[in-house]
Amino acid sequence: MDYIISDNHWFHGNILKYEHRPFKTTHEMDDYMIQAWNDTIGVNDTVYYLGDIAFTNNFQVLMRLLRTLKGKIYLVPGNHDHSCVRNNVPRFQWIENKLFIGDSITEKKVNVAGKYEKVTMSHYPMASWNAKFHGRKHFYGHVHSNDDVMRGIPNAYNVCADVIGYKPFTFLQVVKFYT
Repeated sequence: MDYIISDNHWFHGNILKYEHRPFKTTHEMDDYMIQAWNDTIGVNDTVYYLGDIAFTNNFQVLMRLLRTLKGKIYLVPGNHDHSCVRNNVPRFQWIENKLFIGDSITEKKVNVAGKYEKVTMSHYPMASWNAKFHGRKHFYGHVHSNDDVMRGIPNAYNVCADVIGYKPFTFLQVVKFYT
């Protein structure tokens, strides 16, 4: 199964305050999100992670976290993923700055709404993307719950952890969440 998420910000104390997350400490938040991830994802599932995994410069701490997460993880880096990019973290299947799933990069398509289709994914929201006016869906992160800039744009889906409940969703779950 294919899943998607962004912006967990593991180890980030200030995110509790910025996003009014319902946790008392970062340890509570981190433990909850790891458990939610692993309760959702199986070892053979695929997770497209649209950036801002963790807020730490400690590579060893980051690697310990990543080893606890189930599934095959594909990373589209966010603005807080410098350590992942710089160290070419082996836990990821690949790291790509912007990803178009479909024939332009790979033959793989994702099951979005009961059928396989091409999608556009990036860490940052885009007001326009390839095939937007032909119904292609755009999945993005970065903005957390402050999504005013994309409100009302059809087929654009915010997959920040703050919005989708701190665990990966299938693409179909994301689409249904917004309808």
